[in-house]
Amino acid sequence: MPEHAVYVQKEFNRGNIILAGPYEDLTGGAIVIDAESKEEVLHFIENDPTIINKIFTYELKRWGEGMSKFENINPDFGQEYLDVKHQRQRELGII
Repeated sequence: MPEHAVYVQKEFNRGNIILAGPYEDLTGGAIVIDAESKEEVLHFIENDPTIINKIFTYELKRWGEGMSKFENINPDFGQEYLDVKHQRQRELGII
């Protein structure tokens, strides 16, 4: 649906879309949105022409903490991280 591409492009041009596009095998796609609230994201979703016309469905997931060149976040994982995680796994009886 070309209206979907235009809708996403408008939000991208406004700076609200970090990345968007289909999966390589065309089984779906993903949109990563920079938003202040869940309500903003739901507003974006609910006004997408593919959602309105029941062509696509969606699954809303919040991105967890991690690494990001975009936000200049580097957790600098190393041996200390492994030691802490392994200790916690031992406490939980996982390893």
